[in-house]
Amino acid sequence: MPQGKAGVVSCAVRQPSLCGHLDLAGVWFPADWFDLSARRHRILADWRPGSRVFSFPQGDLLCFGRAQELDCATLAGWPLVMCGRTLSSARLSPAEAASLPPADAWIVSGAQVLPLDLGDAAEQDPGTWLATADYALLETYDCRAALPESEVEIARAGADVRAVLGVKAPPADAQRESLLSLLRAPASVEPEPSHRVPPAQASQPVAGRGLRRWPLAIGAATVGALVWYGLGGADALQGWGGTGLLDLGALLTALALVALMMVLGWNPSRGAGPGRHPAAPGTAKSDVARSAQAGPTVRTGSPEEGRFISQWHHWLARAAMFARGARPSGHRQAPEVAGAGKSRQAAPPVGTLPPRGGWRAPQQWRHWLARAAMFTQVSRLLGRRNAAYLRHMVALFEAGQLDEALRHAIPLGGEQGSLGESFAALRARQDLSMRQRLMPGPSVRLGDGVDDYLRQLYRNSFEKLDRAGRVDEAAFVLAELLESRQEALDYLEKHERYQQAAELALAWDRPAAVIVRLHCLAGDWRVAVAVARRDRAFADAVLMLEKRWPDPARRLRLEWAQALAAQGDWLGAVEVAWQVPEARDEAALWLEHAHAAGGELAARGLVQRAQLLPETLPQYAVHLQTLRDARDRHAERAALAQALLGVRKRGPALASLARLVTGAILADQAHGVGTLNRKALQNLVHQTGDRLLQADLPNGPLPVPDRPALRARTPALLLDAPAAGVRPICDAVTLHGGRYLLALGEAGAAVVDGRGALVSRFAVPAERLVIADSRQVALALARRGDLWRVSRIELPTRRVIDLGMLPVGQCAMQFDGIAWTVAHGSRVRVFDASRAPCSVLWQVDTLPGEVRALSRTQHTEQWLIASGAVGATSAADWQLWRYTLPARRLISRDEVSALRDGETLLLDAVNGPMRLSPLTSENDSPSLSYACAVGRHAFGFQEDAGARPIGVRAGAGWLRLLMLSDQGGRTFRIQTLGSVADRVRLRWPAAEAVHDRFDEGAWLAFDSAGRLVHVDLADGEVRMLSIQ
Repeated sequence: MPQGKAGVVSCAVRQPSLCGHLDLAGVWFPADWFDLSARRHRILADWRPGSRVFSFPQGDLLCFGRAQELDCATLAGWPLVMCGRTLSSARLSPAEAASLPPADAWIVSGAQVLPLDLGDAAEQDPGTWLATADYALLETYDCRAALPESEVEIARAGADVRAVLGVKAPPADAQRESLLSLLRAPASVEPEPSHRVPPAQASQPVAGRGLRRWPLAIGAATVGALVWYGLGGADALQGWGGTGLLDLGALLTALALVALMMVLGWNPSRGAGPGRHPAAPGTAKSDVARSAQAGPTVRTGSPEEGRFISQWHHWLARAAMFARGARPSGHRQAPEVAGAGKSRQAAPPVGTLPPRGGWRAPQQWRHWLARAAMFTQVSRLLGRRNAAYLRHMVALFEAGQLDEALRHAIPLGGEQGSLGESFAALRARQDLSMRQRLMPGPSVRLGDGVDDYLRQLYRNSFEKLDRAGRVDEAAFVLAELLESRQEALDYLEKHERYQQAAELALAWDRPAAVIVRLHCLAGDWRVAVAVARRDRAFADAVLMLEKRWPDPARRLRLEWAQALAAQGDWLGAVEVAWQVPEARDEAALWLEHAHAAGGELAARGLVQRAQLLPETLPQYAVHLQTLRDARDRHAERAALAQALLGVRKRGPALASLARLVTGAILADQAHGVGTLNRKALQNLVHQTGDRLLQADLPNGPLPVPDRPALRARTPALLLDAPAAGVRPICDAVTLHGGRYLLALGEAGAAVVDGRGALVSRFAVPAERLVIADSRQVALALARRGDLWRVSRIELPTRRVIDLGMLPVGQCAMQFDGIAWTVAHGSRVRVFDASRAPCSVLWQVDTLPGEVRALSRTQHTEQWLIASGAVGATSAADWQLWRYTLPARRLISRDEVSALRDGETLLLDAVNGPMRLSPLTSENDSPSLSYACAVGRHAFGFQEDAGARPIGVRAGAGWLRLLMLSDQGGRTFRIQTLGSVADRVRLRWPAAEAVHDRFDEGAWLAFDSAGRLVHVDLADGEVRMLSIQ
């Protein structure tokens, strides 16, 4: 043994080794037992917080910061205990210890002792032994601090449109402002609570409400006076003088109408009534209250928003709504989008996008009142009043008083639709500002002749203002009076008023490409890019800009390429960026990313490389030969063939690529694993330009595999779960090239190949996975109390971005790589998940209830909303909202009939809501049925003796029924929606936590024992993996 400081000492030690469970103070790793690398690995394995490491020529010494109770048999090194103040590898008696020289450690080997002094050692830092270059370093979060509100990406247009155009107008009258304030207030005279009122509480009467019925009496008296005046009361007043008598019939009619209105308007409780409840705070307004807030005015032949509405009109609307049993329109009207309305529960985010205009049905009560006005001849009064206003307005135009005439001008019909007949008095507007909110309103019918006359009058006024150089007033005439908003934007653009045009285009919700183009010209690139990313409007906007404004078009094209790269569409980003010479280096890097991703994406990337960089294709000769010869890579060969068939321009590099793979593709077709039809296969052979190959082909038709669809498969495909693995799987999604992305909980996320072998790992906690449409980007979600930690994983570059902590109730399990939809309570937000921190691209923050389910496809998004109290199910009123993507426009809002006792609603991404009946028993066998868009159907249980259903899942036209046997085993049954026959039956062992999901044409089942089953819902191909 090598000599120590004091040399090796001979000593007869009776117990030279340690065994059993002891309180150990350290571990000795002798150099003659382990080499340097092995010693370091074992030191790291036995490391405890507070430990220290000392290196001697004879070995390494690991000293614990405090004693550790360990089993000596489990340690690779020599355990050490404290003997007085010295570490010892043996139990020494007092006499044995006294015979040894003083030292910091005694290493006993047989009858010899090696004394060691720490002063002669070199202390080591084990942290320097770790190679951390391949690990992602993530920022941690201090969860004690309140989370800031996510920033809204697209700034809301200013509320004062007058500031946009800078039009000067006389200040508004104080009484007019007072009346507007009254009309904009909620219809209820009681203070609105600052929290959501439960339905039971909302329906209870409140003491003292009887004292507040005087507005009803005033409204009734006003109606009676108007009716009496319209029936000739004015003439009767002139001749009253003791001899004129009011017509008895007119008086009786007026009194009857007053009594009717009092009966209709009387509502002592003013509650929501059974099964009804108020809308979200800040939105529970009647249709008329909403119109008053927007400022409805009167149109010629179509609706328009004005500035005033009479108090009797407001009262009539409420009475008529109560008469027809309608709830407040907060349950019917589209919500304020992206912060347009203000919630009383949280401060609204700053800089939100104005709501998109939606169609509103005509209000039926206006039709009833119009017929009543005709019957009682009140229409004569309204006609005289409107005619007087119209004569005054025309006189102002003819006198050349344009400023005052424009304030009195009646807007013409536009594109928002009409809510019905208006009974409000025509009044002048406050100023010449243009409305930012386009909402339908009431209208006045003045006849086609008057409409044509006013149109010509306004057009002449526009030309006069244009010649005078009054651009703002001329734009006002186009936008507000002629309702030609796109012409107004073009007019502002013609005069290079880009900033004003951009703000108005955003406020008026013009087509996304128009908004993007105008913001680019105005230099507001942040909003331009945000709108383009949200609505995928890059292509149209670039096309609009390229001819006249090449520089902004070039910059927008680069932003487009960056957005595609963020979505994981590397090849699309290359195609877009290649037209900008200075961006080709970055495009070549994206091609490398596509190749690194492997699978079908890499195969398609080779075709694009042959087009753009044919001189670099020989560098991939080995990869191409492997792709040609490997029998299990038929999917990649099929992707390469499809890419070749999609190329318009031919070239030598593409022809050589086609010649290389065509033979292998013909073999795939013959073995039944190809995907090309006969025409595509013939075109591929022709593209090779190889006449010898064409001559060698058989005279008969080229082989096309016959692959029956799973939907038509009979009998069912019977499967058993694979053997257990090692790693628990929390979630799984499919990737290109037969790979899978797995969520392994706190152990992170991993990519495995088709055999279950590990390809790459990501050090982020992952319990749920959200996959991008491109399959190149994913979001990993991990619960942290009431919040979820969200991480972005870019698979080709193996880059991880921590997006922070978000509240998530329901969320879309797929996204486009940028825009990700998240619902929490009655709020839905679309986050920009391409960068940290997440910003909000779009949101709806005042829904009529809680979002209970959310589904998304590439073209449609659905929300299932329960408008009852939070937590209620059967007592809730259900609504289904459908949005079209990527424009995110509301295309339908349907009522879902109330649930019966025990019923459950499921949401299918294709067929909408599915109503599941409660489980019953008939003749000692279970009975379970469901109703959906394709009819009512029942599950059969003839093959499931002794088993009971415990769960149903819907996904894109398919159903999964989970059965539990008496022994604890589970059976998955896969059916098409509307069919009673099983297509797949999968038996799963007992006592395992098993989960499943539908994922883009596939169904995946996985459990905590590392089992994974993948069923292709198109052709029934099955893969089974055991993750080790």
